[in-house]
Amino acid sequence: MISEAIEWIKGLLGGEAGQLVQEAAESYGHEALEDVQDSAQGLQDGVDTATDVAEDPGGAAVDAARDQLPGDN
Repeated sequence: MISEAIEWIKGLLGGEAGQLVQEAAESYGHEALEDVQDSAQGLQDGVDTATDVAEDPGGAAVDAARDQLPGDN
């Protein structure tokens, strides 16, 4: 359906202008995909953290305390 809309706009605007519209739409789609990948990575990081806490609560507490201390940990 999106491709049909792009083709319709290309027909209205003519060759080069229509091509610019198509490139803009593809660029937007690529950026949206990157945003989805970033969100998925953030979710995976959260799952990994939760798993670490569940497997070793004491170690996770020590790690969290170290992260709060100033200097090189």
